[in-house]
Amino acid sequence: MAHAAEALYARDGSPVVDLMAQEGVRALMTALPRIAHNPRDALGRGDALYGCWLCGMCLGTVGMSLHHKLCHTLGGSFDLPHAETHAVICRMRSATTSAALGARERLSEAMGGGEPARMLHELARQLGAPIALRDIGMPEDGIDRAADLAVQHPYWNPRTVERDAIRAMLRRAWGRGATDNRPSAVVTGARSAENTNMRESNEDKHHRGRAGARQGCRRFAGARDKRGIGAPSSRLHSRGSNPP
Repeated sequence: MAHAAEALYARDGSPVVDLMAQEGVRALMTALPRIAHNPRDALGRGDALYGCWLCGMCLGTVGMSLHHKLCHTLGGSFDLPHAETHAVICRMRSATTSAALGARERLSEAMGGGEPARMLHELARQLGAPIALRDIGMPEDGIDRAADLAVQHPYWNPRTVERDAIRAMLRRAWGRGATDNRPSAVVTGARSAENTNMRESNEDKHHRGRAGARQGCRRFAGARDKRGIGAPSSRLHSRGSNPP
């Protein structure tokens, strides 16, 4: 899901990638609680695979940003588990940089409305996922080192990456996880002229392109329905398949 969230504000994003990202998030938000409740739910598992494929396509199509830089830093430096680290950091990042380029609104739309950070926090509780970095072995005395490493050779980010803001975010993630959306200098710090121009051009691009992309997807969906091709979960259901 982190791949989709970052794709929504990627430097090389597009309206088509936006649609894949939103649909991937929507599928996972609905499928994962179903699977947690009943691991043998074939429809839920089919929808989860569908969502994972879409999020993976986002990763393969556009570049990632600060979220992945943080997770790679934490995992490589402190031997933290990969998926659990993403689960904790994704909530923090959805409360900050995802505001860029209207991404927070699109992420909220994919989740059915509401604040993304709070909805991801609730999803983690439903799934029994870790809430804080300390729950997965992050040492408290490693926060400063992680902040220093995160600003070295940073990935592209739509906002200026500032060490103090990174440290404050990691501190909150270590202590209790993220349920708030307090402003962060990672978001509100000064932007370079290049980032400002990129934001303006991307806003124009998304405004022009999203309607056309949606129209194309609707035509594809209509053609698919006429040919009798169902969604992944429908195909599983029609075969009466059961998970192993």
